[in-house]
Amino acid sequence: MKILFKESDELLLTAQPDEKIRIGDVILSESVLSQVIEIKFLTTNSIEAYILRKSLIPEENTTESIQPEISGMMGTLLDQKLLVTKIRGHLEDGENGRRILKTGITDFNLSREKTVPKKISADELFEILGLNFPDNTIAETLSENKGFDFDLTKLELTLITGKKKSGKSYFAKRLLLRLIESGVFTLVLDVNQEYQDLGLDENRRPNEYFRNFVVLDPTINDVNGNRRPLRIPLNEITAEEFVEVVEIGTMPTSAAVFRCWRALRANGQFDLDDVRAWTDGTDAQTGQRNVSEEMIRNAIESRIRYAESLRIFGPLDINNIVRNLRDGGALILSIGTLQNKFRKKLVRLVENWLRRLTDLNGDVGLHAACLFLEEAQMYADTDNIVDLITRMRHLGVTPVFITNDPTTLPDELYANIDNIVSFLFKNEKELNHVGRTGLLDVDTLSLLKTLEQQQCLVVGEFTNGFPLFVKILRQDGVQMKGETRRLIRE
Repeated sequence: MKILFKESDELLLTAQPDEKIRIGDVILSESVLSQVIEIKFLTTNSIEAYILRKSLIPEENTTESIQPEISGMMGTLLDQKLLVTKIRGHLEDGENGRRILKTGITDFNLSREKTVPKKISADELFEILGLNFPDNTIAETLSENKGFDFDLTKLELTLITGKKKSGKSYFAKRLLLRLIESGVFTLVLDVNQEYQDLGLDENRRPNEYFRNFVVLDPTINDVNGNRRPLRIPLNEITAEEFVEVVEIGTMPTSAAVFRCWRALRANGQFDLDDVRAWTDGTDAQTGQRNVSEEMIRNAIESRIRYAESLRIFGPLDINNIVRNLRDGGALILSIGTLQNKFRKKLVRLVENWLRRLTDLNGDVGLHAACLFLEEAQMYADTDNIVDLITRMRHLGVTPVFITNDPTTLPDELYANIDNIVSFLFKNEKELNHVGRTGLLDVDTLSLLKTLEQQQCLVVGEFTNGFPLFVKILRQDGVQMKGETRRLIRE
């Protein structure tokens, strides 16, 4: 390799046809570290003119008499590669003799004649970046198939994104399994029924993770394996919210519900049967009926029957569930079948749960937790998402956003992101949104268009700020596929 020229933050190099260079490879030129972002043919006016002349004249009408050594030289010249590399910084000597990467470059002492650029290995790069991974990794680099892992101590506000079927959900599931193995509790808002079967193997039998999962499913009424009914306890929502959901429109009926809530909340958890009993009952001290007007009693009874038909209200001991998962487990809230108004109420309820669960003086006392928000725009508006970002960090909860449409997430999210794991994108609008984090330059982002399934670009705290291209490895023994209902079955 030879240096051709430098332009802005790009260093252009020439390479021989037989030099094995791939997109994402890292080149060291003296102390300057750069990364290959494009490979094309080196061309000049004379080379283009030569190729054009040959293409215009039919081969049968031409004969070439060139000395063998000249012919070989011409072939090499025609196939010479041009490497467009993005300068990532320069190396300086650090402690213990280890070279460290410093961003930016203020001096430019390279020589076209004397400098010999060389591709460095993944091992050398990881040593420079201070990355050290175990043998059991969940990904490998594209350049050398070197094992790469995601350091969970650096799992801060993270965005996992990519178009449909690019591999983002597969990676999110692998990350969730790694969190479980590391003893972390994770709460998953599962809007696409992607995570419900992770406790099963490929033959849909319980696997080693089965006891680490609890699925809360609003479509069932009884416990079935590791699945339990998803219900909203009435004591965990306000009387105003209940009135709104069951569509009570008259003031006298609403006032009776408010009195009911004040009376029943004093005894802890209560359900619709308790509301019905209170409405029909009498006050223990005065002996008078709680609701004296028959018309109001009938109205409340009608709304109770409507609430029962919704199959969303009922008792749920969230503390006990999480207590059994606190040393490594996942609570999956299957919210895909719920009406949107219930999804939004659940998000507010989840905030209350996490606040209570992470209270170190409380019954559970989680020291840390993770929150997976799949397609957050389907159950939270911009203000809710911003509140989640702000509040979760104070509670010691790490949010992970997973979406195939990054344009739906607010700017405030991108301003705070610590890690990006991005899979294939073709649309410029989506690429521009990913670029709002400031963690990636435009040229590197454009490489997302070239990725294959299960390949992704990782940058942020996971990589110490250096963009790395990796492939997510296969997970055996786990039902990793999401639920897809096809129009025509085979």
